[in-house]
Amino acid sequence: MMSILHEMHICRIGCLCFIPLAMLMAGNCGGGKSSVFDDDLVLARYGNEAITAGDLLAILVERNQFDYLLLQKVQDVIGKEIRATLPEMAYRRVVSEMARSENLQEAEDYRKWREDLVSRKLGQLVLDIDTKLKISVTDEDVERYYRENPSEFTKKETYTFRGIVAFDENNGGREKAMERLKEARKKLDAGEDFEAVAQQYSDSPLLLRGKAQGPRPRGDPEMPPELEAAILSCATGEYTDILERSKSAVFFQLMDRTPEVKEEFTPITQAKIRGKMFAERQHREEQILVEQLVTKDRLVYEPDLLAGPDVKDASVVLEVRGFPPVTYAEFRDTVRDLAGMTTQERRDKFDRVAASLFLRAEARRRGYTEEDVAPRVRYWDEIELEDRYVRSLIDREQLTGEEMQAYYESHTDEFVTEPKYDLYRIFFEAKITKEMTRFQQTLAFEQAHMMAEEAYQQIAFDGLPFQDAARQYSSDMVTASQGGYVGKVTMGQLGPDYASLFRLTDQLEPGLVLPPELSKDYSEHLGYDLYYCADIEPSRALSFEEALPLVGQKMAESRQSEIRAKLHQGVAEKYPLKIDEKAVEELARKLGEFRESASSDAEWIRVLLPKSRRREPGK
Repeated sequence: MMSILHEMHICRIGCLCFIPLAMLMAGNCGGGKSSVFDDDLVLARYGNEAITAGDLLAILVERNQFDYLLLQKVQDVIGKEIRATLPEMAYRRVVSEMARSENLQEAEDYRKWREDLVSRKLGQLVLDIDTKLKISVTDEDVERYYRENPSEFTKKETYTFRGIVAFDENNGGREKAMERLKEARKKLDAGEDFEAVAQQYSDSPLLLRGKAQGPRPRGDPEMPPELEAAILSCATGEYTDILERSKSAVFFQLMDRTPEVKEEFTPITQAKIRGKMFAERQHREEQILVEQLVTKDRLVYEPDLLAGPDVKDASVVLEVRGFPPVTYAEFRDTVRDLAGMTTQERRDKFDRVAASLFLRAEARRRGYTEEDVAPRVRYWDEIELEDRYVRSLIDREQLTGEEMQAYYESHTDEFVTEPKYDLYRIFFEAKITKEMTRFQQTLAFEQAHMMAEEAYQQIAFDGLPFQDAARQYSSDMVTASQGGYVGKVTMGQLGPDYASLFRLTDQLEPGLVLPPELSKDYSEHLGYDLYYCADIEPSRALSFEEALPLVGQKMAESRQSEIRAKLHQGVAEKYPLKIDEKAVEELARKLGEFRESASSDAEWIRVLLPKSRRREPGK
């Protein structure tokens, strides 16, 4: 049903799975194990307040620093990180109390924010208890995975190249296209600059002519095998023969080449494997859990409505027992603009929102309370209150027109509009499943690439309108009905589904169709993207009057760090922080030993549960 529950703030970075659980706790973990950490170990004091090991570890886990610390083999590094975090904790706590003294916590928007925060964290606790505690990745599992997947730990050979292409259509046929390339080769053989020759002779987009492409891994599905073989048959600096394609001719120069490298079975490699295996197993447990919860608490569950072109804003698409119904309009506002999304992309967004609500409903049924997630809530609460207090101080400052004018004139580069692109997209999905062999997965990529290339050729060279191509080639009903239209958008308005486009921004031109790009979407959907830019509204400088709201915002942002630093300095002077070095060293030592002794993720996740749930290692 879903892969990553973004609403629940589960963060996976690279291959490592960071576990944002409540806090690293000591005590009996359901299996009668002895204490690992002393929650109440005092690490530092300021005024009459103390910071304990439990306080610190909760924060490290919430902001995804816990795994980083556990990977440090040098105790001094762990201790240094702890010492750097303690002052920040103390100062923020004091400033958040300043905010409370001015009743900033009484604001209605703050109350709603905090209520939602607690609800999300309680739902996350359900997820932690019901999925992660069922998962075990042993040392034997890790070793077996490394042995059985050698290609995954081999950095492929890579190469960088550049080329000159001549299209039959642009040169009056194949014979003249070949003659054009032969002329280009003669100039290169005579010692002329490659980029200069490419600018004169190549039919590739203007900004790409003569530019290096790569480094590309050997076997890259974006590169036709016969072209790759020709390039790699050359020594560095050499040219291929002129190669004939279906509607063009081309030759390449090999610029650079790096050999294949085997990754050793180091502790870092083992941590990556463990994290990957844990994430895969967690994904399966998440699916099972949420599907069970859907059955329990579903009142209205209509993801198929998202694909309908005539769905009404007031239509209820989701209703979970105990929560207000979610209309199509509310869902659209939650996930931002749905324009340009395929049906599957819309479904993915729906699954994430739904999962969040079902988990919250389950937490309520079990009687979980704020006490269960108090350390996690406190961390985010203190950040929010500190930010509100700093903003309240800035709001009291009266900026004069002269000050704002001076800021505008000295920062004119900050006050320009973003370019807007009239954008179209077709996504060609490589339908990959985990049950497929590597050959089958490669074949799925090749089929998606062939389809994307066929569409590109028809649009770029046969004159097929992009909208018609979207209707002809897209298997997605939403994309087809909209002719692939995304909208008139800035790059900042596009989400991660368009990641493959971001690095190509400087290549976009009005009327340009980009060749198929391997999708860089960070979801499970893999394949190729085809983009068409119908028009571009260029950026322009904002006048002072247009920029006035932004000027105040920018000036406030520039003041925030300054004011926060002064507040922290004042707190440090009034409440000097006294760090207990022996306690810090003891915690650093135990953290170092802990990772070495933990034989499975589930084993050490148990000690992260709140006290009230320690004897409940799975419900």
